[in-house]
Amino acid sequence: MAKVVYLAGPMSGKAYFNFPEFFWYEDLLRAQGFEVWSPARNDIEKFGAFYCHCPNGTHEELEALGREIPTYRTALKDDLNFILDKAEAIALMPGWETSKGAVIEHALAVCLGLEIIFF
Repeated sequence: MAKVVYLAGPMSGKAYFNFPEFFWYEDLLRAQGFEVWSPARNDIEKFGAFYCHCPNGTHEELEALGREIPTYRTALKDDLNFILDKAEAIALMPGWETSKGAVIEHALAVCLGLEIIFF
């Protein structure tokens, strides 16, 4: 059975909330045999492909869309709950150290004794 990996990395302030980069690392991890849970993919499943309208990756761009969008609070809640409930490892994308969310996710993974995968 494949190890369940949570993918963490910077989003806010990155072009298109860094979703294209998340997709690339998802594919890489899956090719290595991991089952991957990505916050980018989770957001798309819940709210659609909103990121396509956010070239600067800002929350102001999200608000201008005028439709249901993920808030930082709801997104982080989903992410942390997944780590708590299902993750066996966390994979950290380059730049994770500059992301408030990814730093929290890393700290939780360390607290839980999960395997840490660095790119």
